[in-house]
Amino acid sequence: MKVVDEGMACVDCVMMIANGELPHDCDEERQKELEAIDIGWCVSGGDEDHDEFSWSSCDVCGSTLGGSRDKVVLLGDE
Repeated sequence: MKVVDEGMACVDCVMMIANGELPHDCDEERQKELEAIDIGWCVSGGDEDHDEFSWSSCDVCGSTLGGSRDKVVLLGDE
């Protein structure tokens, strides 16, 4: 496997990627979006790959809500 894509993910996506957990305040539509995340995503990086607050969209789900972002990579066979 190798890295085929990388980006910065919102807190909701990081929780889903890392732990398979949904946020407690997640509505039904958001739950469906998060459950559809490609299983190949992995949280990658340390403190230097964390942005405490950003308005940039999440590279995984596309959410434009402000919040923290963490580096993620997509692993694949390509």
